[in-house]
Amino acid sequence: MNPERYKLFKIVNQIWNQNDLSMNSLSHIRGQGKFRDETRWIRIGEDNLDKYKTLCILTGYSTNIKAMAEWGPGGGANAIIFKDYAQTFYGIDISSKNLSECENQLKGIYSGFRGVLIDIAKPEQVLSKIKEPVDFFLSTSVYQHFPDQSYGIEVTKLAYQLLTNNGIALIQIRYKRFAENKIEEAKLLARDYPAHLCHFTTYSIEDFWVCLEQIGFNVINVILEPKITYAYFLVNK
Repeated sequence: MNPERYKLFKIVNQIWNQNDLSMNSLSHIRGQGKFRDETRWIRIGEDNLDKYKTLCILTGYSTNIKAMAEWGPGGGANAIIFKDYAQTFYGIDISSKNLSECENQLKGIYSGFRGVLIDIAKPEQVLSKIKEPVDFFLSTSVYQHFPDQSYGIEVTKLAYQLLTNNGIALIQIRYKRFAENKIEEAKLLARDYPAHLCHFTTYSIEDFWVCLEQIGFNVINVILEPKITYAYFLVNK
């Protein structure tokens, strides 16, 4: 790994493991920042569950599954909803703080949570830490925080390897509009992650679609939220 990328990885890791109000809000910690609004926190998981159910209908998949994995579970806003659909829920994160909070939200109501802590520089560790294939892979509000596009592609390849042969996935990216390309280039040159972490890594919708297909996924549907430039890819293996 070149020194600049290693330095960026260290910055990313430090930021997501610190405990302050702004980061707790970005990690979707219940009762913190904007998520003092309980309805807003619950809506995260409910909205993603709706997309999951749509994906199940489009692929003929059962909504009740044996195992799922979420890359970046944060404070458990998805886990608290999906616990009713998966016997085992693997939460994959570089933040031990977030994994502890996620587990805390499920304490006493769900015994299937498995926290999977990985080194940011070694995302492939997930393959040795999750021993069983999973039926569903989920990652939302995470790809935009990755150190660069290639990291997101690597995670997507790992998702493919984690899934069963007919597994399904819901992956959300932040997409860039044409007018943002020059801003994107300047941001990458500056490597100012703390200032741009909410949209540090973006993709064009077309490029990410091609990436998914090259990895081996079938793109079933794409749901766009133009106001916040979110694109949800509903795919299967």
